[in-house]
Amino acid sequence: MKLGFALHLGFVRMSGRPLDAFRVLPVVLPRHLGKELGIPVPDVASLVRVLRDAVVVSTMSELRTHARRWLYERRLLIVHDRALLALVATASRELEAELRRQSAR
Repeated sequence: MKLGFALHLGFVRMSGRPLDAFRVLPVVLPRHLGKELGIPVPDVASLVRVLRDAVVVSTMSELRTHARRWLYERRLLIVHDRALLALVATASRELEAELRRQSAR
């Protein structure tokens, strides 16, 4: 909760716009804030890895539910469905690319 508030407040103060006005969050920003606040910083890429592992046996709606549960259990901000579906699609593409590399060997 502290990290989300600090990110949002920092964006508003520095840019004059809310955090959701930006598509990409610089990776160094949450790491810096986490260090300054003395709190752990979640790695969004780890959600993609979790989804990639689950994508083999799940439907899109099951994966979206899985992502929501994963975020909730870690007390992370639950993003809009479009963003979750984009993460699911990324995980699916990564898995497909990995399978293609393995089958090419």
